Amino acid sequence: MQGLRLRWWTAQNPRMDETNKPRIIKFSGPEDVYCAAVDAAGSVWVKSLLAFALVEQQRLEWAHHRLATTGQRAGPLDLVRWYEEQPPSVITRALDGAQAALDDYSTHSMDVFDDAYRRQVADDVVVGEIRKLSRLAPQVGISVLGGLIGSVTFTAFLIVFSWFVLNEPSPNVISKSLRQHQEQSSHEFPRTDPSTRP
Repeated sequence: MQGLRLRWWTAQNPRMDETNKPRIIKFSGPEDVYCAAVDAAGSVWVKSLLAFALVEQQRLEWAHHRLATTGQRAGPLDLVRWYEEQPPSVITRALDGAQAALDDYSTHSMDVFDDAYRRQVADDVVVGEIRKLSRLAPQVGISVLGGLIGSVTFTAFLIVFSWFVLNEPSPNVISKSLRQHQEQSSHEFPRTDPSTRP
């Protein structure tokens, strides 16, 4: 149906007249504005829909202004007159406004996408670092345990060493102690000479 309307509109309102001069387009209603917007926008149908919506927004603003100033609602003949009074450049302005709106929307969409993508990358980096730390935790535990065992061993060595140093067991004292111990054991168990055996 849209293609049929567009062909009807372009047949009724060719861009050039028989002398190859641009023809002045007269609009009689919203269908004409829609067909002109579709024809001017070409294959970008979203742009043509936005342009049509902008022209209709102008019509609604005009109707509200008329109601506010005169107190009367616009009738069907008033609406036809309004459409007929619109110059062909209304489509060009509407298409420019539609393009600006599409550009703003695409910029906003890209900003939102970029922000979401950056946030996702940052979250992935943080999660990756946390995973690395979780793999590091057993290694840290083993290192701490090894450090504790080493410090306990070193402490025991220091205690034994300090006991020897503080008690001052010199080699003379140790040899005397061993001799006394040997003499005591020889008195308790007398040595028998093998030649004196019965």
